[in-house]
Amino acid sequence: MSTLAGKVAIVTGASKGIGAAIAKAFAAKGASVVVLDRSIPRFEWRGMAHRRAAPGERRTPLAAQRVRACERRGPHGPRRAGKGCISRLSREECQGVASGSSVRLQTPMSATATVVGLFMYPLKSARGIALQRARTVATGLEWDRQWMLVNAQGTFLSQRTHPQLACLVPQITAEALIICAPGVPPLEVPLGVAGRQRGERLVVRVHRDACVGIDQGDEAAQWAAEALGETVRLVRVPGVPERIANPVFVGPTPAPMGFADGFPLLVCNEASLADLNTHLPEPLPMERFRPNLVLAGLPAWAEDRIDSLVIGAVRLRLVKPCTRCTIPGIDQRSGVAGTDPAPALRTFRFDKRLRGVTFGQNAVVASGTGCEVAHGLPCSVNFRA
Repeated sequence: MSTLAGKVAIVTGASKGIGAAIAKAFAAKGASVVVLDRSIPRFEWRGMAHRRAAPGERRTPLAAQRVRACERRGPHGPRRAGKGCISRLSREECQGVASGSSVRLQTPMSATATVVGLFMYPLKSARGIALQRARTVATGLEWDRQWMLVNAQGTFLSQRTHPQLACLVPQITAEALIICAPGVPPLEVPLGVAGRQRGERLVVRVHRDACVGIDQGDEAAQWAAEALGETVRLVRVPGVPERIANPVFVGPTPAPMGFADGFPLLVCNEASLADLNTHLPEPLPMERFRPNLVLAGLPAWAEDRIDSLVIGAVRLRLVKPCTRCTIPGIDQRSGVAGTDPAPALRTFRFDKRLRGVTFGQNAVVASGTGCEVAHGLPCSVNFRA
């Protein structure tokens, strides 16, 4: 191997073994070396990079530093760096490496984003409502997933089995939940205490969770049966929610929930959707993924590393990647099956530990219940170390 002075070598998997040997060989021939690894090297890279040259020894212009900017973390620790990691080196950083200087690449621990989408879904699996502002409560956004349709066995209905639910359009007024559906007059359900306390307490099921739903009466059940063409009941979350999010991800402090699938909130990143759309035959709108908050101003997939968000007086904690079902493949305006993003996501967003493809991050309200979040507000983003 001839001298490699002035050349740049980028070596992946360089913490040990063949990768480490290759990196050392390049460095010995005078190349500037950038090392990408997922663990602490067994040898001391920084010692090699900065040690003093012995008398008569030609110093190797080594730029061997661990590159953590491209590390993507999962719920159980670091994941293998994906394709496109090298592109995360800035032009200035690349020029620094080319000049033989020592480069330290570190992921920023904080950033600022903007809330560009705010949505709630009063009736589980029905169409969402775009908001300008919303009040946070312990279960997420006020009125989010507080009502649900169940079958005769008490099992929840969703677009997975009833895609026509996308055509049920809810509206929240000062006094009532109003639901519109094709071919039937609107249904009006009072918001007051009566709706939470006077109905029969039914045992209902959301996935594996058995909990209580307050029946909303025969009139609501008849309306829903006409709208969907089968026997169903409309139920509401009781005054004191009985479900809590999975403590394996949330931690010891309970996070109460309404009828959401598994967590109070879903946060999505505008740039991640833009990147996903480059893998699809036609672009999908964000509504397909049914988020509560949408952020702009972050790189694609930066949400994988977010620890918390601060929006005004509200602090949200991101606790788990959201594994996706078949609903993103359903048009949220018509209920008709459309482009399914799952096959594309499976090529680069499959999480072996969670056994599914991921898009977005589940979140809980850490503090600030009773305070508002609003469309257009700046958001302080804090990343995991």
